[in-house]
Amino acid sequence: MESAHKEDKKVETIKKSLATAIQNSPLGYHVDHGVMEKFYQSYQASNKFNLENSLLCASNFDVDRALTLKEPVDPAVLVGVPYSVTTNLVMYMDSVWLDHLEVQVKPIAVFSKYIDTIESTGGSYNLIKKKGFERKEASQRTLASYFPGLKACDETLDVTSKYSYSQTTLVHPSTTVPHTVQLAAGSYVTYQSAILYACRITFTDESEDPEDWIKYAEDYFKRPENEGLRYKIGPNRSIYILFTVYRDQMIVKPYNDDLYSPVPFDELVEYCFNRGFTRWANTK
Repeated sequence: MESAHKEDKKVETIKKSLATAIQNSPLGYHVDHGVMEKFYQSYQASNKFNLENSLLCASNFDVDRALTLKEPVDPAVLVGVPYSVTTNLVMYMDSVWLDHLEVQVKPIAVFSKYIDTIESTGGSYNLIKKKGFERKEASQRTLASYFPGLKACDETLDVTSKYSYSQTTLVHPSTTVPHTVQLAAGSYVTYQSAILYACRITFTDESEDPEDWIKYAEDYFKRPENEGLRYKIGPNRSIYILFTVYRDQMIVKPYNDDLYSPVPFDELVEYCFNRGFTRWANTK
């Protein structure tokens, strides 16, 4: 209890120092970056979201309730839906471009990306919503081959991207879509949700020597032709190729001290393929 009290006093001291820096600034916004960094680190540690507490969602309603309606909102959820889509990816393997790497596809997590903070005086505010791939972690040929699986998931599952993606709009770099919100006076935090998909390679199931196949696949996935392909090997010794797209969902929340810090993408992926693996991977 005494340790917690000391930590509270430390945070309060940093807050007061930050306020003083702002007040003493002739422009009103130039602050001591050292003080700001210490305050941010303290804030981040005290508001870090524990992914063990993330909800397992099977519908857009479940996802939206966690990301937009809870108090405070959760920054990430896992998705518990079955594999119902099988498709083929284009990949550089066997020293050629193959177009028939069979995979099973499904969404495994949805998370909120921090966009900006708004100090509103009341009225309309124009936000920028993104559409397309959230990041580029594969060649353009491979990125294009993700579309059939994404489209089928949106058509058959209850957790969707909310966009009506087409082959020409599922692109990287992402495009922007204007988005206007009406806000009362106050401080607001804005986010856009994104959805992480896993493509499980089915060839491993039929291989006489799975470990040999995994080594072979990894050697090719790391080739420069595949341009930093994001993949993970699960505890079940299956290979999963990952991609992430933006959802048609802007989230605007009044600021309060209880808001969680956004979950870093790499941290979310590591959780999904370690401690959180059985939560989403075993969903039938």
